[in-house]
Amino acid sequence: MGEYQTLLVKTTGELTTDVIDVGVVNSLMQDWWLESKSGFRNNAVEIIFKAFLFILILLIAKALALLVTKMLESSFQSSRAQKSQLLEHMLHAWTNRIIMFMGLLIALAQVGVSLGPVLAGLGVAGFIIGFALQDTLGNFASGVMILIYRPFDEGDLSKRPECLAKCHE
Repeated sequence: MGEYQTLLVKTTGELTTDVIDVGVVNSLMQDWWLESKSGFRNNAVEIIFKAFLFILILLIAKALALLVTKMLESSFQSSRAQKSQLLEHMLHAWTNRIIMFMGLLIALAQVGVSLGPVLAGLGVAGFIIGFALQDTLGNFASGVMILIYRPFDEGDLSKRPECLAKCHE
């Protein structure tokens, strides 16, 4: 009877309380373990190559992110325009994160993960989070506009003692 229940669960894929008992679960777990071991033995080289490729692509993305960050830093230093330290830090961090995220997506695509559903899920999550954090994102956008058009910098009040005197009056 246990073999029949095991076969029924394997063919239908449905787990119901009237079919499952301890012997069936034990048999299913043993079959799964044997199939996993044989699958790994048959595909070990491919699995190891895909893991190596995944790590290699992430390392290349990290190196590219560092290179772009250095280029961004040198362009900020050579620029004569008035710039904010906070804006510089924010651009460095976001550039690094975006390049690493793109590297992660490329690495996932190379190891066989379908990116269509992943990107659709990220789009839906972004839509939901955008509506949930509408006010917060508005404040963030206002802060970015202040950084771009009126650069307030780190330690501005400590550089101008006259501002401190006016603020405490």
